[in-house]
Amino acid sequence: MGSVCEPEFAHDLLLKILLKLPVKSFTRFKCVCKHWNFLTSDPEFIRRYLKNMAALESHHDFLLYDFVRRPFYMRILSDRHGDDAQQVIQATNLKIPYCDLTLSMDPTKFFVVIGHCDGLLCVGIQSVKSRLQALILWNPSLQDLKQIPVPRSWRRESWRVLGFGRDFSTDDYKILRVSNEYGVSEYSDVEIMSMKNNSIIKAEKDLPYFAKSKQKSTFANGCLYWFACKPLRYGIYHDLILRFHLAKEKVREVSPPPCRVDSCSLSLFRGCLCVLRHNKITGDTDLWVRKKQHGMHKSWMKLITLPETPNYGKIWRPFPICYIRNKVLVSADNKNFFLFNPNDESYQKLVVHGITYWAKIFPYVESLVSPYSITKA
Repeated sequence: MGSVCEPEFAHDLLLKILLKLPVKSFTRFKCVCKHWNFLTSDPEFIRRYLKNMAALESHHDFLLYDFVRRPFYMRILSDRHGDDAQQVIQATNLKIPYCDLTLSMDPTKFFVVIGHCDGLLCVGIQSVKSRLQALILWNPSLQDLKQIPVPRSWRRESWRVLGFGRDFSTDDYKILRVSNEYGVSEYSDVEIMSMKNNSIIKAEKDLPYFAKSKQKSTFANGCLYWFACKPLRYGIYHDLILRFHLAKEKVREVSPPPCRVDSCSLSLFRGCLCVLRHNKITGDTDLWVRKKQHGMHKSWMKLITLPETPNYGKIWRPFPICYIRNKVLVSADNKNFFLFNPNDESYQKLVVHGITYWAKIFPYVESLVSPYSITKA
């Protein structure tokens, strides 16, 4: 009996151990034996590992970057230091060789992070006229990078909204591009590029919406979201949120939370779509999340109000990133981190060494998803 169960027990135990290891360990383990290499390359194991890493609350990783100033940089920040608040964050430098070389040779081009999903970053290189010149899928944990051919029309025409996410029904990763000429046309076209089929389709044409400013859409629960305006009559416009369902490939309206949409931004917080509303008078920032309540349809709920960050006044918006030990990690003025305690509404500053400035920051989950495994050869 023992001899029959032992191999199965050993296999289950091995799985449990591997599912908790950091990605960098797998590069070594692939060389141990063929079985381990096969196991860690199995699509089902990769999905289980991704789900497990996303659910872990013992540590948090964040990815920040500055692609406006030169030299460009990207760093992963890790919270893996227990309760010592002064050591919450450590930085690891990252490089994208292809991008570094391309941009160093042409000062008129720059980076744009189109979106992130399942440990993958979709990065674009564009001209000053917002025309995409290159598309790259990159897993920073694996250091796997693959360049994606850019459709000819995307090279010629500027974009208004970009996005990246996964269609859960087909396990296909897709890039969204919305185009409209603000001030010229009040209609938009929506195009989708499939990574699995290496194809592009025009999902929606002449939609009666337009985006006032360039945006990166937010991916949440199989959909991409962005702010838009709907023309009514006589120069009157209705502000709303648009949702593009990656499986159905349809655009639908989403009512915003009960607050003015100006001075708002979309983000993701604890897996839910959220709207951040900054009050320029008080300096407070309201965090609204869209989620199901009591089994009913999704609705907006004000989760928390962040007061102005200390010593920075009302002009700097506190940007909530995630919860750490029942406190909210907040980014302020692109230079500082704070932990906000909702109980006494106090801030605690965190020390970060080696970082002077960043343009964007978002939570990041390590994964074994390779750009080569999700794209057509």
